[in-house]
Amino acid sequence: MRETHCIELEEEDEELVWQAQRAEAESEYLASVAQLSRQNEAAAQYIRGVEPLKWCLYPYLAIRQMYGWQTT
Repeated sequence: MRETHCIELEEEDEELVWQAQRAEAESEYLASVAQLSRQNEAAAQYIRGVEPLKWCLYPYLAIRQMYGWQTT
């Protein structure tokens, strides 16, 4: 069973998490996580523990082009 984590995110930290999620290239993702680690190491460690394929955009862009995609 997975242990429950309680990590406090400041507003700036939360923005970096969303920035990492919507990164269109692995380098953008890594830069966001690196910046997050300078501000909140616990949050960055948690993010590093989750496979990007499960929550990030960039792995899918390498597999499938999303021409004209939009979400609400």
